[in-house]
Amino acid sequence: MKRPRRLIGLGVLLITAVAGFGVSEALHRPPTFNLSGIEFPYALHQSHGMPVIEVLFVTNRRPLPGRNDGVFGNERDDTLHYGRAEVRIPTSHTIADVQRPDIPRGLIDEDQATLLTINLMSESSFRSHLKRRMAGHENDGATLFVHGINNSFDSAVREGGSLQFGLNLRRPIIVFSWPTLPGVSIDSYRSSQAQVDASARALEMFLEPYRRSHFNLVAHSLGSKVVCQTFRRLIRNTLWNTHQTELPNVILAAPDVGTDTFTGAFLSEAKAVADRTTIYVASNDHALVMSEILNGRSRLATSITPEYAVRTLVDMTAGDNSRVEIIDAKFVNNARTAHGYYYQSRAVFADFYNLIRNNLPAHQRNLLRAKNAQKANYWIIPP
Repeated sequence: MKRPRRLIGLGVLLITAVAGFGVSEALHRPPTFNLSGIEFPYALHQSHGMPVIEVLFVTNRRPLPGRNDGVFGNERDDTLHYGRAEVRIPTSHTIADVQRPDIPRGLIDEDQATLLTINLMSESSFRSHLKRRMAGHENDGATLFVHGINNSFDSAVREGGSLQFGLNLRRPIIVFSWPTLPGVSIDSYRSSQAQVDASARALEMFLEPYRRSHFNLVAHSLGSKVVCQTFRRLIRNTLWNTHQTELPNVILAAPDVGTDTFTGAFLSEAKAVADRTTIYVASNDHALVMSEILNGRSRLATSITPEYAVRTLVDMTAGDNSRVEIIDAKFVNNARTAHGYYYQSRAVFADFYNLIRNNLPAHQRNLLRAKNAQKANYWIIPP
């Protein structure tokens, strides 16, 4: 009789364990979201119960041959194209959602932001429209987003829309889309690198008239190099090379920028252009480790440490480092490729929100300071 009782006991234990696991899973299951019953005051309108928001864009991509309806390819154009897009935010949207580059326009998708319409505009019409959108928000300004590699034009605009939604921005967001190839390969990376200098010239052309316009500039990955090159060009302009800074915030997220570029001219250039420069770094960013191998040079976002920050920031800013902030995200970097953590990690995005939406300096956010970095603005997002 002992054996059957033992088997019965084991069966009861197994059933209890399975039931307990099921209850635990149910209790810890991520909540589902449905935005259809929520009102978004900055939405243009609703489409199938989903909010539709406006994204402005500037691009130096070339339109596909024979197309004049806002379909842009991956080749560079010598002129800038302007316009506005309507982006539908899905009902189940979460901050961590990555915008795949191959979503057809107009698709009703509950998981991906959808590009509904594109309206091309002349430069003068675009600037007039932006001025109207900025009315009443002059002190907040617009957000200018420069994407990294692995982006088509459509996915870049949709990512801009997701960024505006996640940050709950009432002010305009502008996407600067430069020619990068979708996909992650050596060839696509090299192709994107070859477009940096020309794209910096194009971004300079767009920014040149917007001195003192309170733009917050956000760049990701290799887009940060486009920004670095743009600053180098802007400060050669006598109108920009003054004692007054022009941009409230410049944010470089996981910048694919050489460490020597940062310690060279860029630090002083950023201080000349921006009130505050914030750099999100993570030593466990696998994509930038591969970039180091391909470029044969260390990348700022993976090599910087508290000791490096103290030595670099203090020495190069002569003790005035309040306008350059390093935010270390390695402890909360749970991004799928460990590279898009600024929008895939909720902890990073929460800090990003307090920076760009509330304009809070690092010491007023929920950050920690390394013991050996007390003299430098090197902050850690706590795990």
